[in-house]
Amino acid sequence: MPAVSSRRLTQAGYALLAAALLVRLVSVYFHPLSHRLYSDMANYANLAEDLRLGIWKPTHFFQPIGFPYIMYSFKSTTST
Repeated sequence: MPAVSSRRLTQAGYALLAAALLVRLVSVYFHPLSHRLYSDMANYANLAEDLRLGIWKPTHFFQPIGFPYIMYSFKSTTST
């Protein structure tokens, strides 16, 4: 069996990565991440939305505030 060159393996690796990216993009297009929020993720999204709207409640501090705050910063810079 002939040896496979390093260049051929590199090209195959890039092709595989491109195919994986394409599958992920198609998946996100047809099934947006906002439709797949479960359990704590939905709670974090709700906390981020409250922060975006300027709503601060004592119950916000029962969950770690860092991740919802990061989500809030992304939402406030990207939402219309």
